[in-house]
Amino acid sequence: MKNIYIKTEHGHMIIYADQFFPCSQKRFKKLLSIIKEFSYLNNVQEISEQLTEAITKQLEYLEWRYKTKKSQKEISVLKKFLEMLESLKV
Repeated sequence: MKNIYIKTEHGHMIIYADQFFPCSQKRFKKLLSIIKEFSYLNNVQEISEQLTEAITKQLEYLEWRYKTKKSQKEISVLKKFLEMLESLKV
C-alpha cells in the first residue's frame, strides 16, 4: 500500500497505511483533524482517496480472511471510517 504524505506547518507526516490500519476511532479522528487543520497545505481530495483505498483494502482483507466476532467489529469500525472520510470530500 502507498504511504500517505501530509504536510504540516512545521514539516510533514507520513502515514504508513499498512501499519496504521486498523486503528482506534480516536486515532482516526485525530488524523482527520490534522488533515483538516492543514488543508491549505495539502490536496485533501487526494489524501481522502488514498485513505479510502487503504481502508477498502483492509476491509477486503478482513472480510476474506476472518469470520470471527473480533474481525466483524474491526470491519464495522473501518466502514465507519469510510463514512467519516466523506466529510472531507468536497
